[in-house]
Amino acid sequence: EEERERLLARERRISHTLQRSLLPPSLPRIPRAEIAARYLAAGEGLEVGGDFYDAFGLSESSWALVVGDVAGKGPEAAAMTSLARYTVRAAAARSEGPETVLHILNDEILRQTAHGRFFTVIYGELELGRGGGATLRFAAGGHPPPVLISRDGEVEPLPPMGMVLGATRIAK
Repeated sequence: EEERERLLARERRISHTLQRSLLPPSLPRIPRAEIAARYLAAGEGLEVGGDFYDAFGLSESSWALVVGDVAGKGPEAAAMTSLARYTVRAAAARSEGPETVLHILNDEILRQTAHGRFFTVIYGELELGRGGGATLRFAAGGHPPPVLISRDGEVEPLPPMGMVLGATRIAK
């Protein structure tokens, strides 16, 4: 029993370390905006999940935000999560907006994976205006839609959009 408990503890540490490596170590500070994230592993934490998020600067006045979920758990899901997260970063640096980023991401996942694992994602770009306003443009690939929370606390669900990624090529 002691050996079993020791092995389970080791497995939890490995899974926790791997999961942590798939998430950003910290979130950027965005002027005039609040950003926060909390990741809670489901179950006993013995397997790495396919959930991921990221936020990073694109310029002095714009930031990229992404949340996604790879189907399944384990090493294959972790590998696809890593591929998705870093592909989004690379695509965001050279694209013309959220839809293009998701097209590049879908194409790259289809090119590099043969097992047909699909995932959902929502990717947005926040642009701060000089006059104090802000614009958020986003595209979704099968992910539950975000909600917009106004300053007075009113919650507005946004409409669902897009199809899951990694399943088929998307027409441009």
